[in-house]
Amino acid sequence: MNKTLFEWPFALFSAHIHHFLPHIPWQEHEDLYGRFEAFHTPKPHGVLEMEHTRDVEVLLKLEPALLCLYHLGNHFETVLALARLGLTFDLLLDREVYTRQESTFSALQVQLQNNGEKYRFLFSDDRAVLLKMRTALRERKHVVVFADGNSGTVAGKKDRRTSVQFLGGNLQVKQGIAVISHVLHVPIFPLWMNKRKGVYTLTVADRIDPREWNIRQDFIRFSMQTLYDHLATEVVGTPWKWECWSYIHLNGSFDPVTWKPKFTTENKSPMEIKDTWIPVPWQGRQAYFDRVSYQLIC
Repeated sequence: MNKTLFEWPFALFSAHIHHFLPHIPWQEHEDLYGRFEAFHTPKPHGVLEMEHTRDVEVLLKLEPALLCLYHLGNHFETVLALARLGLTFDLLLDREVYTRQESTFSALQVQLQNNGEKYRFLFSDDRAVLLKMRTALRERKHVVVFADGNSGTVAGKKDRRTSVQFLGGNLQVKQGIAVISHVLHVPIFPLWMNKRKGVYTLTVADRIDPREWNIRQDFIRFSMQTLYDHLATEVVGTPWKWECWSYIHLNGSFDPVTWKPKFTTENKSPMEIKDTWIPVPWQGRQAYFDRVSYQLIC
């Protein structure tokens, strides 16, 4: 490593990568973080050239469903591409995210409505959101939701979560998508885009159907694990595409404080300590951050 002091965003990104993808060598983390930053730097929104595949045909024939996207880049363009296919839907958002990027979402809504249909934004903290989603589904519309953000309140009964295996670790994820699916008897379909030679290909995963489950909690565990299994398949080969690396420690998904590392400083070799500890700024001076244990050494 060629820096004398590392910034906290990289330090935490690197620690998360090691925890969930420990096979990636430390020396590759800086390059990976550079790709992550470049991939998620805001860019002018364009139109995705999408290949008309069998998956697109499947999507166009679906009954109203919860369409689950992931934070794998091109969020604006992917939602717009779904509308240009002819799908009508409402989009479920976290209000804080909407407020932070209101101008972007306003521009998205204008472009969505160019085909003459109405596309509404629903907010996860709205007490009437379940009724509004049911209304959308009865109007033969889909509801589009991002499956992996886990944003919003982290307090009280509104923050019910379930544990899922994800890559080499576990995440505590909000179970609202699964609850809504089971309550409204509406299937879930995970979706994502991949780019090949400048053309985007849409993948529609198998239906996750609540009607096949009598016990709600069993369905919640199954459906949320399935959603994150699909995400893991996409992330494992191209980890820089997943936006959430930068905030999984902030949205309640992963709490390093409660995680107990398998190895401690006492049984590390000097070379292992050199690899895992990096200098970081702390209260106006230099400290060391252990990317294995998440401990700060002052």
